[in-house]
Amino acid sequence: MRQVLTVAFLSRQYNSILELSACLMIDSYFIGLLISTYREVKELGGNLKCVGVSGQVSHAFEVIRLNQVIDVCETIDEAIALFVEQEKSPSKGN
Repeated sequence: MRQVLTVAFLSRQYNSILELSACLMIDSYFIGLLISTYREVKELGGNLKCVGVSGQVSHAFEVIRLNQVIDVCETIDEAIALFVEQEKSPSKGN
């Protein structure tokens, strides 16, 4: 994940969508990486959305309240629409 984000950042692409439907579970390392990535993206003026969050991953997001910090969307199209909406009214964005 870090390599992909580095390439995106070098291309000045700071809005990122993480598609997590293939993740059956996440551990503390991944959670830490996700939080540090979120902070880095925000510092660069971008935002981070997660899609395909279900099962134990969804439960982990709820337990640690990560879903209150990072937007969780059902689909990539929904995440893109949320980026567009937040660009139109930045005070409402995370």
